[in-house]
Amino acid sequence: MKKQVKSLLSISLTLFVVLFSSCEKDNISSLKINKTSLSVNVGVVDTVKVTVGFTGELTDKIVKWNVADTTILGIVQQLEGGKTVSGSESSLEKLLVVKAKKSGSTKVTLTAGEKSIDCVVTVAMRKFTFAKIIANNYGDSYDVGLNNFELVLYENTMTLTSGGQLSGDGNFVILDFNVPITQNTMAVGEFAASEDFDVNTFIPGFYYDLTDGYYYSLFINTKNKVRSISLVTGGNYVITSSAAGYAINGELELETGEIIQFESDGNPTVADKRDVAEVKPALTHGLLNYYGDFYKTGKSNNLSVYLASASLNFADTATKGDILALEVNIPLTVKDTIPNGTYNFVNFPQNMSALPLADFVAFTLVPPFYDNEYNEYGSWFYGQTKTKKLKTGSITSKKTGTNSYEIVYEFYDRFGAKIYGSFNGDLVYTDKTKSAGVKVAKAPAKLKSGFAIPSKKSYDVVKKLKQRKLSY
Repeated sequence: MKKQVKSLLSISLTLFVVLFSSCEKDNISSLKINKTSLSVNVGVVDTVKVTVGFTGELTDKIVKWNVADTTILGIVQQLEGGKTVSGSESSLEKLLVVKAKKSGSTKVTLTAGEKSIDCVVTVAMRKFTFAKIIANNYGDSYDVGLNNFELVLYENTMTLTSGGQLSGDGNFVILDFNVPITQNTMAVGEFAASEDFDVNTFIPGFYYDLTDGYYYSLFINTKNKVRSISLVTGGNYVITSSAAGYAINGELELETGEIIQFESDGNPTVADKRDVAEVKPALTHGLLNYYGDFYKTGKSNNLSVYLASASLNFADTATKGDILALEVNIPLTVKDTIPNGTYNFVNFPQNMSALPLADFVAFTLVPPFYDNEYNEYGSWFYGQTKTKKLKTGSITSKKTGTNSYEIVYEFYDRFGAKIYGSFNGDLVYTDKTKSAGVKVAKAPAKLKSGFAIPSKKSYDVVKKLKQRKLSY
């Protein structure tokens, strides 16, 4: 009988220990939250942290996060923070990373055992009404076969000075967008952020480096003469006709992830920022360099013709002046002269990804292009103050003496600016297939490698072509 009592007592003690251990393992002593309420803007990521106090061990099964309305607030990540131990008491940080999705209010709850703790989250969408609009037409500023517009939308608390600067406290946004090459007035339509430089896209903001500043699409706040600049990294907007002129509505994503809404209604005057001034250089002397069938077409030999103003010395790179640089394709039977005749550009569509060598026949001009390292080749005008990429036009050449020529030229750049005139003078001939020849200032030397045209969708190319800095 005593032996049976001892067995029952042993079983009871064992059960007591097991039950006690189990209870101790999941004993939650406290919950502390770092914020009982949270206000966050749409698109922004934030963190809620709860410190769980416990004894024994803490299992993940009894600690759970919950968001009441996941259409308002989404769970990005669940993390575990630092752990501290003090005697029999321990504490562990549990973190919930959340992202605001739309306006509204919801609750974040952490449940541990039989305890729970809440954080009420209020999500708001910031909306801006811009009372005034500036519109600038920069033409084919990126050289991608599209016209580029810049919209500046600003609040009525700000004013535009006579010098073209915005003053006063407030917010403004700059949108840099692309339209068809034939569009020179305000455009209507839907526009989406893209780095591809297609029709009806706007270009996300970026900063070139820490000293050059910010470019393209930006959201800016000015307060007490201090500006806070956020890059616009995504979004979309719609421009429609309205009684006031043009209504603009949309959503923009900022570099912080925040989504903002904006609207504007007004009738901006489009300022023509294209460089359309005519250029008629006085060119007095030049070089004629022969490269043979440089492009290996089997159809024509290639000459580089450099016509320069009197102030420029080809042998001295320190001198300055104007250069009209032309690449001329001539018959395979000719190597030391420009045959009399008219020379037009090779057909060179904007979307070509390689040189159309099949079209490199005699009596044609090589169009301007870049190699893979963005060096310039083909036909260009290198002015003392500006460079012009020649898009259309022709030359008529007539030999008037042993080394002298009369060359009449008329070209147009991508903005429609005319570069025209006539040259009467000598050209110094060099056979570049046999010797290094004269080093030419400001005119690129040809490489012996193959050529390819950077895609119009190359962001790096565009950054080299135009870096229009924040000017407001």
